[in-house]
Amino acid sequence: MHPYPTNKARLQRVINWAQDGLKQKEKEEKFVGDIVPQIRKLTLEFLISIKNAHGLRISNLTHKEHSAANVVKEEQTMVVQPYI
Repeated sequence: MHPYPTNKARLQRVINWAQDGLKQKEKEEKFVGDIVPQIRKLTLEFLISIKNAHGLRISNLTHKEHSAANVVKEEQTMVVQPYI
């Protein structure tokens, strides 16, 4: 038995440490991936409720956000209006 770890043992510890870090990162990314769309949807619902309550025009939303807001609005009222 060597008094100090061999190079192979050191390398294995580094590999284990890196694998544990990757597993933790994947867990965090999955959590973020699950929660962010929910937060975004709630934010859009809030903006829409403000817009509807005050008749305001939310002009700083991107086209995608407007589309998503329309989908959320349709889900709330359960009325799908055809695009002409």
